[in-house]
Amino acid sequence: MKQQFIGLFHCKCSTSWRRDIVSASYCTTRLRFEVKDYRQVNEQAVKAAGIIRPGKNACQVIVGTNVKSVYDELDKLLK
Repeated sequence: MKQQFIGLFHCKCSTSWRRDIVSASYCTTRLRFEVKDYRQVNEQAVKAAGIIRPGKNACQVIVGTNVKSVYDELDKLLK
């Protein structure tokens, strides 16, 4: 699941992890991240991937209770 999400977002949403994601965090079931330039996000691909856009630059994806492992993988990509 985590590699599918990361691969899908990277390939279909026109973002480069280090360049376009400003910050990332997580809660019980959601991975949250902020993109630098919302115009770089492919809205159609985001919706198809189940990514929620609660704000202009904010994105969330419901991962489930294993969200920490997904966050850990994303954190590695951001460093």
